[in-house]
Amino acid sequence: MGAVAECFRNHSGVIRSHHPLVSFAALGPAANEITSEHELENGLGDYSPLGRIYESGGGILLLGVGHSNNTSLHLAEVRAYGAKHPMTHAGAPMMVDGRRQWVEFNEPEYNDDDFPSIGLAFSQETGLVRSGPVGVAKSMLMPQAPLVDFGVEWFRRNGKGIG
Repeated sequence: MGAVAECFRNHSGVIRSHHPLVSFAALGPAANEITSEHELENGLGDYSPLGRIYESGGGILLLGVGHSNNTSLHLAEVRAYGAKHPMTHAGAPMMVDGRRQWVEFNEPEYNDDDFPSIGLAFSQETGLVRSGPVGVAKSMLMPQAPLVDFGVEWFRRNGKGIG
């Protein structure tokens, strides 16, 4: 989201996933693998770029933002709730067989209210978050898989996860 993401998305060689609401952009040798086959009905779950980053041992760089903007925690949310995650109906225009069409689908009711608490607890309990400036932006770097696993357990310990 925002100017930095849009600048990156328009960079030569960047590949964007085809999800109409929660697309991801990637650059590099694994970009196609990360962005391909982005599941429509659970766009931030295991069959999304987040799931592929998790599987590949990728990291998270929060550049000038805090954990409230840490999209990877939605993967923890989806895993914690499992099949009992509250769902909502959504729709968006998409290219289908070369034609623009309105496509409707169900998706989880995502909620990032607890993300700052999860991020703070993860940082304090694991020591896996490296903080420092990138230019003038306060930034944090961390491995994604341990954060997601911590988030799943945090949701379950605090009564937020149903699954």
